Amino acid sequence: MTEWPSGLLVFLGGGVGATARWALARIAPLWPSLHASPFPWVTFSINFVGSFALGCFLVVFAERPNWRLLLGTGLCGGFTTMSTFSAETIELLGKGHAAIATVYILGTLLACMAGAWLGMRLLKA
Repeated sequence: MTEWPSGLLVFLGGGVGATARWALARIAPLWPSLHASPFPWVTFSINFVGSFALGCFLVVFAERPNWRLLLGTGLCGGFTTMSTFSAETIELLGKGHAAIATVYILGTLLACMAGAWLGMRLLKA
């Protein structure tokens, strides 16, 4: 990849990532089992997949800063969502689901760390 302005790479990757997250959230109602409990499975899954992908990109593109900006900072940053995670946690607490909120917080943290670790581990030589 030729030298592109860093901000443009992040912008392009972020646009694709955010659009992918939006599209997945739009098709999620096609799977009613995702909504059988108050647990926010869609956001949880998106954050896990994004963390795994970031782990992979950090290894594969370790020596390619432009690709890391495009796919890591941009795509993964636009795809994953801390703000939705935070809002859903507050909603769970507001609805009296403290136990589910706690599982969501701890589960997201552990799953995303495991996803990033797994992505990095699988692709290291």
